[in-house]
Amino acid sequence: MSDKSTDNGHKERGANVTRITGGRTATDSGEHHMERLATTFESSARRWEMIVYPSLFAFIVLASYGFFLIYSLTHDVASLARNVSVLTQSIDHMVVNMDSISGNMDSMSEDLHKIDASMNTMNGSTHSMARSVDGIYHQVGSMNHNIGRPMGQASSFMPW
Repeated sequence: MSDKSTDNGHKERGANVTRITGGRTATDSGEHHMERLATTFESSARRWEMIVYPSLFAFIVLASYGFFLIYSLTHDVASLARNVSVLTQSIDHMVVNMDSISGNMDSMSEDLHKIDASMNTMNGSTHSMARSVDGIYHQVGSMNHNIGRPMGQASSFMPW
């Protein structure tokens, strides 16, 4: 590349330098640089568009999915809270029923003790009755023996 010197002694490489004359600017390398900057900016913007728009779309999709997850979570937590409330009420009801069952078991225990005492009394009465029946058995046997002999001799005189 050739070096050209300007009026004020500056050297520029590869640039066409023209003088500014009479208030008019001639095209120089500045315009070329501006055009090059604009094309570079446009290509950079296109590259950014290729990155930013899909990223923005992905962000919107992920944000929507995140909203859906949070909504589902709050719905599930509300349902869980209702179920825990119902469970707590059921447990309270069960505790009341268990207290009632405990009272009924105490009453049944008292009744069973009374039945046991009655059975013991009845058992003693049954033994007493058994002894009495045994006594009756012996007395009937004795009476049979005492009456049976004379009746046996009297029946020999009877015609029938």
